[in-house]
Amino acid sequence: MPQFDKITFFNQIFWLIITFLLFYLIFLREFLPKIGSVLKVRVKKLTKNNFFAKQLHMEKKNILMHSSQTIEKIANFSKVILFAKMSFSERHRTKTVQNLPVTNKLLFVYLERFLQISLKKFI
Repeated sequence: MPQFDKITFFNQIFWLIITFLLFYLIFLREFLPKIGSVLKVRVKKLTKNNFFAKQLHMEKKNILMHSSQTIEKIANFSKVILFAKMSFSERHRTKTVQNLPVTNKLLFVYLERFLQISLKKFI
């Protein structure tokens, strides 16, 4: 075989070892520190981004919790106002029924029952 010629065999192995050793040293001194620094920057950036992502997630949870509490408070407040207005209107209706003639009272009772049924749908 020509690549393993007995005369130049030592010469070929010598230059092969020198070439690979030279490439190894260049790679070790030039490229590995650059790759290492890039990996360190990536790790720092990922940890920083993960920290900010966790902060945003916690802030989102807090906002959702406070907004749901606020919505519950508003709903309870509006229920209180609605029931207060309903009791006021109930008192007003009873006063007007007392002042109506008998034929109008029957019509009013019918309307009152109708309103009670329709209001139950919204409550």
